[in-house]
Amino acid sequence: MRSIFLTFTKRLLQPHWLLLVTACGLLTAHLSLVPVAKENLAPKTLYKLVFQSQFINSGQDVNIHTYLPKDSPWQRVITEKFAPQDMAHKQQLLPSGRLISWSADETQQSVGYELLLHTQGNQYQLPANSPIEKNLPQHLQSFLQESEHIQVGHREIKKLWQDIKPVQQDVKSVLQSIFEYTWQEIENVPFKGTTDALTASRLKVASCNGKSRLFVALARLNGIPARLVGGIILDNGSKKTSHQWVEAYVSGHWVTFGPTNGYFATRPAHFLKLYEGDQALFRHTSNIAFDYLFTINKKTVSPSLYPSLLVDHEEQINLAPALTELHLSATTLSIILLFPLCTLLITFLRNVIGVKTFGIFMPMLIAATCMYSGLMAGLVGFVLILLVAMGLHFWLERQRILKTARLATVISLISLLFIFALYLLSSEHKMEFGMLALMPVVIISFVAERIHQVTVEGHWQELVTSSLGTLLTILLCYLYMDSFLLQSLFSLFPECYLLVLSGLIFIGKWDGIRTSELLR
Repeated sequence: MRSIFLTFTKRLLQPHWLLLVTACGLLTAHLSLVPVAKENLAPKTLYKLVFQSQFINSGQDVNIHTYLPKDSPWQRVITEKFAPQDMAHKQQLLPSGRLISWSADETQQSVGYELLLHTQGNQYQLPANSPIEKNLPQHLQSFLQESEHIQVGHREIKKLWQDIKPVQQDVKSVLQSIFEYTWQEIENVPFKGTTDALTASRLKVASCNGKSRLFVALARLNGIPARLVGGIILDNGSKKTSHQWVEAYVSGHWVTFGPTNGYFATRPAHFLKLYEGDQALFRHTSNIAFDYLFTINKKTVSPSLYPSLLVDHEEQINLAPALTELHLSATTLSIILLFPLCTLLITFLRNVIGVKTFGIFMPMLIAATCMYSGLMAGLVGFVLILLVAMGLHFWLERQRILKTARLATVISLISLLFIFALYLLSSEHKMEFGMLALMPVVIISFVAERIHQVTVEGHWQELVTSSLGTLLTILLCYLYMDSFLLQSLFSLFPECYLLVLSGLIFIGKWDGIRTSELLR
């Protein structure tokens, strides 16, 4: 009995078991003291919104005004940048929204901003058979009034309502009838100018602003407070169009309706609200040939890399904020966080499975490059670089150049090739190709030398197995680095690194037969 106890204690005191037990203990304490919500492990959708504008400045001061998104339960600004940074601008929080105003001097001819946004949708269940409220608070009375473009009391608007009104006059039935008419009976056309409610009802043709104004007029006619809302539909790509929809006040909530796109009591996640009321998105000095463009990019991220997305983020243990102080991008953060796990994967594949690769940790570095350029672009770039390096090795060998000088020459020529390619590429592609250029040229040159040697000696089976092993390892490392769940786990649970160390030490002491040898 004593010998069994001593054997168990001896094994338990081995480094990998000590690390494993310590990690399990810390994880248990972590989860009991600082619980982590499931939402913190699920990926989130972010939108990058870039606004660029140009104008002709003929020696006068130019003023440009537009709206920025305001934080709410349904949308949040993660980061924002304004360009040019030296241009005078100010922000005002108005009832209509967050207004930004630029003042450009005679030397400046462009303004813009770049926002990183998180939005989420919601669907409101309208109460059935609920009567329309009569005694509304004073602050809602303005949302029942007539305006220049919303002719609530016009006889044609009243006659239209008599034609489409439902049998029951509860709030849901009224809003359903208004929605069905403005969505189905008013034909959609592209925006060509301001269309008021009366014109939309007469022509039965309108863009989003005409449909929305008619919806608001009919809702106000029935005593339901309603207002126009303006913003942008966050679809991938570039565009100049903004969008307008409606919010109606029901049971203490402003409920979203989209008569243009068919959203009933639903706010889609890709609707970005910029202002409230019958406003213009832009106001600027006249006669400046003002032109603008919105560019939108959608991406899915781990919430741990953006701490403000986390539930109870102030209480969470998170490694990402410490790294963001170094001004690293989210992609770089994910690579740094998961490098140790990738080393464990490579060690397992080589020592336990018996997978052969060109270079021990080179596949991990290539996978990191693919995180910037994309998997296919990264693999194609790697193969092309490898082919160029191999071709240079063959040519230099025929010139009777010694091995060290040959390697140095290959490294120099590939470096010059990268510089030349970066010079020729357009600016929009320089970031991705630049990250591809960070691939370790020295390691690739040695790999090319190894492939050249194997080819010359005729070891084709080794060439094929090493190539397949390298591709498999690159793919697995890329999947690990690109995993939102793993990014969240290693950022929110630093104890996971002790598990990685435990696995590395355990595999390092592995003296069993590799799987590839058993198969052989």
